[in-house]
Amino acid sequence: LMSMGACLIDVNGVVRIDCQE
Repeated sequence: LMSMGACLIDVNGVVRIDCQE
């Protein structure tokens, strides 16, 4: 995983990595 642009979003208890530049 890249530290740059790595966002952890918790949606409905589901942790997913979704980030835009």
